Amino acid sequence: MSENVFRVFASVDKNDGELLKVRDGSASKIGYTPDRCFIINDEVRGMKVPLKLDYWWYLELANKRLMIFQEMGSNVISMFLQLKK
Repeated sequence: MSENVFRVFASVDKNDGELLKVRDGSASKIGYTPDRCFIINDEVRGMKVPLKLDYWWYLELANKRLMIFQEMGSNVISMFLQLKK
C-alpha cells in the first residue's frame, strides 16, 4: 500500500489483521489502531455501517481517554492551586 493516510476501522472479523508500519525492514504497530481492522479509503458518507465494525473497541478507547483526561484535569487543578498559594 502506498497511501499516506488510511481510514482504519476496528473489526470483529477474525480474518482481519492489524495495520503495521515498516521502517528499515522492521514492522511495528501504529498507535491507537485496533489489533483487527479493515480499511475503507472511499467515501463513507451515506454508507451503511459494516456488520463487522467493532463498536466495543471504540467504547473502550473512549473510556480510556476519558480516564486520562480526568486524571490530567485533577493534576492541572492541583498545580494551579499550588501556584496560587
